[in-house]
Amino acid sequence: MADTAIEWATKSWEVTRGCNQVSPGCARCWAKHLAEGRLRRFYPDDFGMVEPAPERLCEPMRWHKPQRVFVSSRSDFFHEAISDKWRDMCFATMRITPQHTYLLLTKRAEKLAAYKPRHADGSLAPWPDHVWAGVSVEYQRWADVRIPLLLLSPAKVRWLSVEPILGPIDLRPWLPRFTWDYGNGEAVDWIVVGDESGKGRRSAKIEWVRDLRDQCVDAGASFYYKQFH
Repeated sequence: MADTAIEWATKSWEVTRGCNQVSPGCARCWAKHLAEGRLRRFYPDDFGMVEPAPERLCEPMRWHKPQRVFVSSRSDFFHEAISDKWRDMCFATMRITPQHTYLLLTKRAEKLAAYKPRHADGSLAPWPDHVWAGVSVEYQRWADVRIPLLLLSPAKVRWLSVEPILGPIDLRPWLPRFTWDYGNGEAVDWIVVGDESGKGRRSAKIEWVRDLRDQCVDAGASFYYKQFH
């Protein structure tokens, strides 16, 4: 897979294909737009047909330089149509390529929370430290639903994609330095924020972004500001 245009990653690893809408953040899905346009050849059965991509399982083994890898950037690695067995096979590839950092991102936080990696013999496998777990949140309701489930993951690094940001969000209950004040013991480590792009985009308010930045600065959490239109 070619180098990705996503600013916070150096490679994408498309081990699943297709997706479908689960919340308002999906309404203007850029991946669906590509699948129905210039990338149509990769989706002969329609973007809504979700399936593994076994021909890409071994790609990271051919990347000799360390990469920051966005896993299933145009899909959802934890989609209900994808089996845990396939996820286990992908984790096996990630486990034997520790030179890379892998970023998982999902809107299906309940599947992430329930997933336990397994070896080929069925025994439980550890979650590798170089595999980060993240969830997408577009406004407060989905932060309240998805972040507590994210924090059930044993991943060493947990992150959020607040993109597209569709409303103000208070992340303090899940940020370092604040979690114990809210009765929590786990925290989110890194937050990526971006406005929606393209024709017909839903506009964000710069105040929402500034507030998230200030929350992260106060908490000592990493903040990456992707774009604002």
